[in-house]
Amino acid sequence: MAYQLGKLVGWLLFPSMIALVLATLGVVLPIVARRPGLVRTGRIMVAVGVAALVTMTLTPFGTWIARPLELRFPRPAADAPPPEGIVLLGGGVDSIAEMRTGGTKYHIGAEAVVEAARLAKRFPNVPVMATGDGPVGADGGDYSSAASLARLLEEAGVARDRIILLPRARTTWEEGELSHAMIGPRPGARWYLVTPAWHMPRSIGAFRAAGWDGIVAWPSLGETFAHRSYNTAPGTRLQVVDVVTREWTGLALYRLLGRSSALFPSP
Repeated sequence: MAYQLGKLVGWLLFPSMIALVLATLGVVLPIVARRPGLVRTGRIMVAVGVAALVTMTLTPFGTWIARPLELRFPRPAADAPPPEGIVLLGGGVDSIAEMRTGGTKYHIGAEAVVEAARLAKRFPNVPVMATGDGPVGADGGDYSSAASLARLLEEAGVARDRIILLPRARTTWEEGELSHAMIGPRPGARWYLVTPAWHMPRSIGAFRAAGWDGIVAWPSLGETFAHRSYNTAPGTRLQVVDVVTREWTGLALYRLLGRSSALFPSP
């Protein structure tokens, strides 16, 4: 129940949702309540809601707040020691759509699969862990995010016997905790963590808090928000603000709950 409640609260706290609700209430409340004092309040609410929507859709606000996240963790140097394994975090794929249609539907962040496949080919002797929960089909098929990612890795040429599945992890924090319990990495062992650059600070913080003291960031850069073109569509700008704000909020909450090693983890 706590997990579902957290997801609902997170959805309600999207900046786009807050602005839309604020503007809507500003129009509806004076009409329903029929109190003169609410007219001015309603106008202020509408003005604030509309101003927020305009800022998020017609300015590069999302790009500005994404830049500190995406530039926080550089990739390891070309001559860095090889990793003992690779962890590909869940997300980027819609497992329910795959279960219903048989085809893969990609979300923001799906480019991380490509990066994990490249690393797996570069280091052919290390295991690759895929994480993320999801449904089981009527035929008994595994449609967790972990299983979907594993199928994509296999299609990219990664041998199935190298892939470790972690299908029970529902959140970034659980991915860190459960993967550490499953792998049991030796102290200081270098494992590459692959996830979009904007998600990396929270991910690294969660993995370090779980005991992954040797975890190394390998951010995927194919879908960066900090370098988006200034002629991006308004709807896309709004989505960027929602995604990035969720990361900043998650950083604060993870630290507050003791699920991160730092408020804003550093390399």
